[in-house]
Amino acid sequence: MAPSLMLFSCRQGDAPSAGIGIRLLNPTKKIIPIYYQYDPIWHSDVKLPLLVVENKSGEEIFLESCVIIGKAGGGEVIRTTIGKERIAAYILKSAEILNELLKDPGNPWMAYNTKKMFGNISEKGKFGEKNPLRPGEKACLSFGDMMTLHYAGPDKVDEMSIRVSARSSGNELSADFPVVLTSYACKGNYIFPVPGSVTIGMTPVSGSLSCLSHAHTIPGSR
Repeated sequence: MAPSLMLFSCRQGDAPSAGIGIRLLNPTKKIIPIYYQYDPIWHSDVKLPLLVVENKSGEEIFLESCVIIGKAGGGEVIRTTIGKERIAAYILKSAEILNELLKDPGNPWMAYNTKKMFGNISEKGKFGEKNPLRPGEKACLSFGDMMTLHYAGPDKVDEMSIRVSARSSGNELSADFPVVLTSYACKGNYIFPVPGSVTIGMTPVSGSLSCLSHAHTIPGSR
């Protein structure tokens, strides 16, 4: 079963009756990091998942920030924060696409495009287009379309979590969502890396949106 977490913390005011619900837009989608080693340094790139954040409280909440935390060997090695302005942009962009695709569930062409873009999703109802979220309203945070988590260091990033912080009238809420990372298993019968100059293109490592690439000279090994 895909992870789904609803936690809250309250720093001031009365404790809310519920908090923030977080789940994957596509619960079957695997998050596969890209690793490569250059000299003694490991580079880890993780395309962030598309998350659904739902207001489980009884009042309006405003999403303040999302903190992406990467760990290696149990210790935190990198942290990046997405602020409320970018969160609002992600919410609007996702809602415009998803609400259009899901407005007619019986339309086979819409169903085809939805699966093509997002895979197998089972979300029903309309996505919120604005921050704040009303009670019971949900929004999609399309981080993966815009950014990746990149870390360069002696170890590979093998754990990741996302912390969503919000506020309501008199309360501050936060929820942590663990992102399961799945190691890539090569099933092909070939040798990689190969000796000589190797170009990695059209990946989060190289900047897929701009079609940039990285080239390195590395020794071959099986």
